[in-house]
Amino acid sequence: MVKKVRCSQIYKQQKLETMSNQIEKSGSNIASAFSSSAGFEQTKCREMIAKMILAHELPFSLVEYHWFNEFMKYNSPRYQKVSKATIIKDCIRVVEAEREKLKKVLQNVDMIALTSDYWTSNQTIGYMCLTAHFIDSNWKKQKCIIGFIELAPPHSGEFVSDGILECLIK
Repeated sequence: MVKKVRCSQIYKQQKLETMSNQIEKSGSNIASAFSSSAGFEQTKCREMIAKMILAHELPFSLVEYHWFNEFMKYNSPRYQKVSKATIIKDCIRVVEAEREKLKKVLQNVDMIALTSDYWTSNQTIGYMCLTAHFIDSNWKKQKCIIGFIELAPPHSGEFVSDGILECLIK
C-alpha cells in the first residue's frame, strides 16, 4: 500500500532539517543564527510595507498572510506582525505625508494645468480623478494625482466643479 504524503508536509520537514543543520553548524541557538538584523526598525519596516501596499495596489490583508509573515521573520527575527487595521492607519499616514510633500513642491511651481477624468464602476459608483501637470525646477514635465473622490451622478458642471474644489482644498 502506498502512503500519500502532502507536498506541504515534505516541505515543512525539509525546512526544519535545513534550519537544524544551520544551527548545528553555527554551534549556537536560533537567535544567533539570524543575527543580521542589527539595524532593524519596526516603524520604518511598517512604513515600507505601507508604501509597498499603496504602490502595488496590494490588499491590506497582506500583513495577515502566513507566508508574508514567515518571509518577514526570516529576514528579520525582530519583525513583529501587524494587523490589517494597523497597516491601514500606516497607509493613511503615508498618503498624508506624501500629500504634504506634494503641497511643498507645488508651492514652487508657477503654473499648473489640471485634468480630470470621470468614470462609473460596475457597482454604478461615480469617481473623479484630478491630476496636476507642471514643469519642475529642472524643466522636466511632471504629473501627479492630487485627488481621487467619489462623485455622485450626474457628472454635470456643478458637480464637477464641487469635486475639483474638494480635491484642491485637501
